[in-house]
Amino acid sequence: MKLPSPLSLLGVKGYTMAVDPIRFFGLEPHAIERDALLVPEVMIERFEVNPAEVMRSIFDAVWNATGYPRSMNYDDGGKWVGH
Repeated sequence: MKLPSPLSLLGVKGYTMAVDPIRFFGLEPHAIERDALLVPEVMIERFEVNPAEVMRSIFDAVWNATGYPRSMNYDDGGKWVGH
């Protein structure tokens, strides 16, 4: 089943990601360049899913829009580590 994008951020041009400067030392945030940040749709193929796995691409898109390579709440292997 393909669901509409669960996340659209409106009025966000110029916003940055609020991060701990000690934890993210050396990674420079950038302001979002557009007013509407529309996250791509996510394909959910079964009901028994791990929400952290489903949401990863969504979180990555938001972090990408602020200049980070990926959501830093996941490890290099894609496992949710939170903060």
